[in-house]
Amino acid sequence: MALLGGIADAKWNPPANHHSVGDGTTIPHEEESSTESPEPLAQLQHISREHMHELWRMRDQGVSELSADELRLLEAMRAHPEFYPLWERLPYLPKGEFLVGEMNPFVHVVMHAIVENQYGASDPPEVVAALDSLVKAGFTRHRAVHAIGNVFTIELFDVLKSQSPFNPLRYQGRLKLMGQGANKPGSLEAIARTTGRNDRCPCGSGRKFKRCCIDWLPPDLDPNHWHFLLPGGEIYILPEFAKTAPDDQPTRLLNNLSAVANALAAAGDFEGVFATYRSMEEIAKTQEIEGFWYNVLQDAVFFGLNHPEFAARVLEFSQILLDRSDEEEILFRVSVLLDHADLLTYAGHVGEGKALYGKAQDLAAAYSDNQELQKIVHGRREDWSTHVQHWAKRQ
Repeated sequence: MALLGGIADAKWNPPANHHSVGDGTTIPHEEESSTESPEPLAQLQHISREHMHELWRMRDQGVSELSADELRLLEAMRAHPEFYPLWERLPYLPKGEFLVGEMNPFVHVVMHAIVENQYGASDPPEVVAALDSLVKAGFTRHRAVHAIGNVFTIELFDVLKSQSPFNPLRYQGRLKLMGQGANKPGSLEAIARTTGRNDRCPCGSGRKFKRCCIDWLPPDLDPNHWHFLLPGGEIYILPEFAKTAPDDQPTRLLNNLSAVANALAAAGDFEGVFATYRSMEEIAKTQEIEGFWYNVLQDAVFFGLNHPEFAARVLEFSQILLDRSDEEEILFRVSVLLDHADLLTYAGHVGEGKALYGKAQDLAAAYSDNQELQKIVHGRREDWSTHVQHWAKRQ
């Protein structure tokens, strides 16, 4: 069966209908076990994060030196633009498991590459038939690959859990069933209803139905349920809209990149966070989705306010907001002004920050009946003065 290398330093993420075997579960390494790793896990020991980073570094040069498997993996990495910041930051991430929401991006991309490799080699041929049937039934190719990758991941998880040899019969049988269900909607529901718990499983594995596919059959063949939307970031696209939106919808990409930024922040890679926000700003600006461009700028400014070491670099984002805030309502205008003043102060331009606070006080005086505005300006001015005093004492 056509495979690829795997990820030696990542955990497998079990599918939703499987139980986790615990936080300590990792892909077995030969040096950690006296028994040989079951197939195909023995073949999934060769690609580390460093290898993936090297592939990414070579993406625009020297690809002729890459093997067919490496090219397939690089293609899978390219197919996930929300992970581009991760590929750049791989050498700087902490060792161990790295999740975006509940997804391991490295395992996800390797699974994507494995399915495409199996399709290209027609090994097993059921991958080709299943993927073509899913696409004909309305799946995008990307979503079809994810659906098949989920089936393959189930098999690998069971191999890992039981430490038993990989049995391709169930994998191939489930792919046949997926193709049948895609070609004849409703047929798998009928099979599930008429198969007894102690009957032979319809997948052809030789096991009893209750010990094989009873919890899997029928599989989810709604293409809208296989869209790629990462949790854990700011909302740039509503989940219900994302189901039917194109896979390359810019707001989907912004949503997923926001989740990546938060995952990088949780891992302590703040340079990676800033690089992700810069990518998001370029996407929102290039795609001319102005409302979301403002959202990205505000998220980047918030990041700079919470990480003063980035204040000087975030100033360009807050300056854009400041230049475009004249026609906004007064609370927004003043908030943008004060954010810019704080960033200037954090960047060492205390005098300029003080001048902007004075301007904010003048604006507030012109809206003396707006109590919320008065409270915001007064409170932030006190905080700013305290910060400046503490900063001066440290000098």
